[in-house]
Amino acid sequence: MNKNNLLLDQLPNTAKSVAYSVRKLRKGYTGYAIRVRRSGGGSGAGSPEGDVAFDGNGVVSAGSVITITKAGGGYSVGNTTTFSTFYGASTSYNVFVTIWYDQSGNGNNAAQTTGSAQPQIVSSGVLLQENGMATLEFSGAHASENLTLGTGINLTSGTLFGVCKVVSASSTVGIADNGTYSYNLNTYNNTGYLGVTQYGSADAPGTLAYTTSLNTYSWSKSSANTYVELNSRTASSTASLNIPVAVGQVYGNAISGSTLRISEFLVMAYTSTAMRTAVFENQKLDFATP
Repeated sequence: MNKNNLLLDQLPNTAKSVAYSVRKLRKGYTGYAIRVRRSGGGSGAGSPEGDVAFDGNGVVSAGSVITITKAGGGYSVGNTTTFSTFYGASTSYNVFVTIWYDQSGNGNNAAQTTGSAQPQIVSSGVLLQENGMATLEFSGAHASENLTLGTGINLTSGTLFGVCKVVSASSTVGIADNGTYSYNLNTYNNTGYLGVTQYGSADAPGTLAYTTSLNTYSWSKSSANTYVELNSRTASSTASLNIPVAVGQVYGNAISGSTLRISEFLVMAYTSTAMRTAVFENQKLDFATP
C-alpha cells in the first residue's frame, strides 16, 4: 500500500464518522487494527485473545504483531508474537474478530462479545484474504453475525463505503443496518442489485448488479435522493440513508445463509462526487479492485 498517501489524511477532519479497515488509514493513528479470539486453547486452558497491529507495510498480515489481552493456549496477558504464530499456520485453529477498531479518531469501535456471532479472519490456520489483503468473513451460517458500533451514527446526509465481496448469496446480503434499514449488495430475495431494504417493506434497489469479486461500493444520501454505487458508477434509489449501528447483518438478523467478506467499512459526512471518487480511487489502489 502507499504509506505516503493514506486515505483519511486526504479528507477533511469533519468528514470522518467511522473508519474500519485491514489497512492503516491515517499516519497519526497509533492504535491496533483488530482484536481477535482464537478457537482452541492449545497447551493452555481457554481461548487466547489479542490485539493485532498493522505490520511495517501498514496492513494486517501474517507478520503483524499481536499483543495478548486474554490468557490461554500457553499465552499470558502482555505476551507478544506474530499473528501467524498465534493462529498457527500448520494447525487447524480458527480465529474470530471481537473488535474492529475505529481509525477515524472518534473511538467508535465495532465489537461483538458473542462467540457464535463474530466474523472470521483465519480458517483452519489460513489467513482469509482477497487480492492479497486480509478480510473479515461474515457468514449467515452463524446466528446474527455482526460487529455492533459503540454509538449509532446520526447523519442527515453522508456516504457509506464498503470494500467487500459476496462469497455466496442464498438471499439478502447486507453490509450494514440500523434495525430498520439495511444496505444490501444483492437486495431482498436475491434480486441481484445493490439497494436499501426497509424491514417489513418493499426493496429500493438501484440498477447496478453486484458482482462476486472484491469491489468498492457506496450508498450516499443527500437531500431527497439516495445513490448506490459500484466502482464509481452511480444509480439512483428511493430509500433513505439512516443510522448504521452494525456491520455485516440485515435489519437485525443473520445474513440469511449468505456469506460476505468485508475488508473496509467507512461512514463519511459528505456526499460530493469529487470526495466519493477520491475514496474510490484510493481504495482501488490498495485493494486492487476493478
